[in-house]
Amino acid sequence: MAYTKKWNIIVVDWSRLSRLTYVKSREKIKDVGRILGEFIIFLKENNFVKLPRVHIIGHSLGSHIAGFAAQTVKAKYNQTVERISGLDPAAPGFEYGNRTNERNARLDNEDAKFVDIIHTNGRILGMLNPIGHVDFYPNGGVTQPGCNSYFSFLDYCSHVRACEFWTASIVHPDAYTGYRYRSWKEYLDQKFHDGKSFPMGIKASPLIPPGSYFLETASEIPYVHYKTKLIDSL
Repeated sequence: MAYTKKWNIIVVDWSRLSRLTYVKSREKIKDVGRILGEFIIFLKENNFVKLPRVHIIGHSLGSHIAGFAAQTVKAKYNQTVERISGLDPAAPGFEYGNRTNERNARLDNEDAKFVDIIHTNGRILGMLNPIGHVDFYPNGGVTQPGCNSYFSFLDYCSHVRACEFWTASIVHPDAYTGYRYRSWKEYLDQKFHDGKSFPMGIKASPLIPPGSYFLETASEIPYVHYKTKLIDSL
């Protein structure tokens, strides 16, 4: 059954800035996040929204924009938004390269009451280190099935797979469940996963114990792996 809650969805179009060189786009994300945060403040002060109902979702640099937006709101009210979902947060300039280690210079788990991350291209275009309350690592979080990039340093297919997982989870909210382990190797070494699994995507919630979660997916939409318990809607 598809996820049927009703939402008001606002899409942030920063395409003119995002199409600059990566370095220049990265320089603009703090301003974009601040403007988004000010817009959320406007909505709150005019009684259009309450912070416990705000959920910000961002991909790549957009993940860090979400963090800056939430920081702007927190500076105003000393209160965080409810949830941020980071879809393969951008790594260059944040996890490697000319980077800063300051927590307020990127998305982290202090920016919202609940921060969930999906890692799909770690160590390349996306971050690999855990930065949320819960971090999901489909297929180990580095390269995704069906993404056969000739240039391992530019695996955009794996990078955007986080968005595809998220979209698919709206229609199949129970299709992706991860198990808590310390590493992908530890997950693979277990022939049977007897522990409790938790949902990745739209149904992820603060009820999930903090930690890193691993799962396998297939190479084609809806990416449900044969080891995953299928649901009727599939």
